Amino acid sequence: MLPSDSNLYRDSRIYRRSRRNQRKRVRLLIVICILILIIVYFLWPSSSGGNSPRSSTSTVAGSTTTTLAPMIQAQNLPIVLTVDVSREAVVFDPSLSTSSLILVGGLFASGTTTPNVATVNYTSGAETLLGTMAQPVHDTTAQIEGNSLIVLGGGATSVLASVQLGTFNGLGPNSMSFTQGQGMPQPRADLTSVVHNGQIYVLDGYDGNTMDGAILSTSAGATFNSVGTLSVPIRYGAAVATTNAIYVFGGLNQSGQIVTTIQRYSFRKKNTTIVGNLPVGLAGASVGLLSNNIYLAGGQSANGTSSAIYEFNTKTNQIGNAGTMAIPEAYAGYTVANNNLYIVGGENAGKLTNNIQQLTPNLTLGHVS
Repeated sequence: MLPSDSNLYRDSRIYRRSRRNQRKRVRLLIVICILILIIVYFLWPSSSGGNSPRSSTSTVAGSTTTTLAPMIQAQNLPIVLTVDVSREAVVFDPSLSTSSLILVGGLFASGTTTPNVATVNYTSGAETLLGTMAQPVHDTTAQIEGNSLIVLGGGATSVLASVQLGTFNGLGPNSMSFTQGQGMPQPRADLTSVVHNGQIYVLDGYDGNTMDGAILSTSAGATFNSVGTLSVPIRYGAAVATTNAIYVFGGLNQSGQIVTTIQRYSFRKKNTTIVGNLPVGLAGASVGLLSNNIYLAGGQSANGTSSAIYEFNTKTNQIGNAGTMAIPEAYAGYTVANNNLYIVGGENAGKLTNNIQQLTPNLTLGHVS
């Protein structure tokens, strides 16, 4: 039986409606596919050998360097120190203050080494002198253990083996008192330290003539135990602790050369291995563990003061460009506070500065893989 005219008309309308709906679905599918391709292109790390705006890869003597979109936000805070300073130690303890950095010693532009211990509020810029150490020091290292400030070694007119102990009585003016500890086994300046499981680990440095490669541990600066040796003895390295290891980046070797080595000290095995190399040699860089990722900033290279920020992947030993500092800095004091790396003062092309820079990880852009 042939369909009637009315049936033909109805079927024709149904067919046209179906075709329109089908075209809409196709267009929607195309738009979704394009959006997915855009997201993958800009946010997914490149795994191929070719380069893209997201990633480019090169190999540098034992490690791989990857150039990525900036993964850390760097800003020069709108506050400055009242004096230019470099080579000071900087520490932070949220139980003392949630927004104050503690500056220990340092070198002024006049060439004077200061004995001062002071706070600077990184929000307001307010500074408070907490007290003065018996011995002025720069190129020192300091850590907080409980209610004590432990200042290890450093230099002034000579290299010191001193352990200076400060007691916190709040953070008011002239509120600190200081005593002298028994001292380290050897004089040591240009050194670094980290804290792990209640132990202070002292790394790198020199006695004025020879690099000291011994790795020492102490609980409160009273006694020191030798727990290992650096593969490459250096001074002016940048050290940071993770759950399982300490990583030491760059530094100056015995010949005075700026090195590229990345050294790893294992807490469990108590040995040190070279796990990679920096793209360029750096001394006096700043380093911090932010959101469980290691970021290295600034430092002095053979070509001048660096403004580069790198991220280091501890699983793959890959290092990649993560951003650029607001101002190039080397030999600055630095510490991590509230998941930000604060870089205080330092030297830019040999000139001392009074800037405070804040580095904040931008986790939306991924990580070095």
